[in-house]
Amino acid sequence: MEKVKRTLKFVNGRYQVGIPWKGNSPLLQNNYKMAFRRLQNTEQRLFKTPNIAKAYSDCIEQYISKVYIRKVPVTEEQPSTKWFLPYFPILKPDRTTTKTRIVFDASAQYQGVSLNDAIFPGPKLQRDLFHVLLRF
Repeated sequence: MEKVKRTLKFVNGRYQVGIPWKGNSPLLQNNYKMAFRRLQNTEQRLFKTPNIAKAYSDCIEQYISKVYIRKVPVTEEQPSTKWFLPYFPILKPDRTTTKTRIVFDASAQYQGVSLNDAIFPGPKLQRDLFHVLLRF
């Protein structure tokens, strides 16, 4: 929590917080090939179902319009180390509001290491099942 408090900023009406890296975290290797392969697999599945592909595309466009994501220009300075975050769409047709959402897979492993291994986890938001049952 101390790392979060130190890096917390309010910029252009939004909160920003630094990534809570572990001090002894494993070195993240460039996982571009793995992330690209996952993207190709996702695209192959989407080509088979055009309605899901449209919903996925709309979701990406919405992320771009809200400036959650952006296309990185080739001219932009690149960091010395890179880790690509794989993602995939989740479709819930029974929902009335958000039928499609994108899940960013920080637990995806490359050479036995994931992004989740290198950062501190956030606080638990749910109660332990044991305590819920005990209270019941």
